[in-house]
Amino acid sequence: DLEGGEVSLFSYGSGCGATFCVGNIAAQAARYATLLDPQAELDARRKLSIDEYESLMRHSEIADDAESLDPGTFGLTGGLYYTGTTDHMRQYRVC
Repeated sequence: DLEGGEVSLFSYGSGCGATFCVGNIAAQAARYATLLDPQAELDARRKLSIDEYESLMRHSEIADDAESLDPGTFGLTGGLYYTGTTDHMRQYRVC
């Protein structure tokens, strides 16, 4: 039981970006644990072919230089996707 405890959260991004935070575990955390179970998504993974991987990397390089992105051009649907940063604010789009 971790209720009332603290966890350290660290995220390292590309370039020089990194974030370190300390979070408090709320009493309601346990009820969300079952809602956030990623097992179905993990089970749905598949191996990429070399061509698929190289295409993904090319699109990623293009996206790095784009002012905005359209997740539909990557074949992504059914979720919330990061589409770029405008005025230092991350932008997202539901597809």
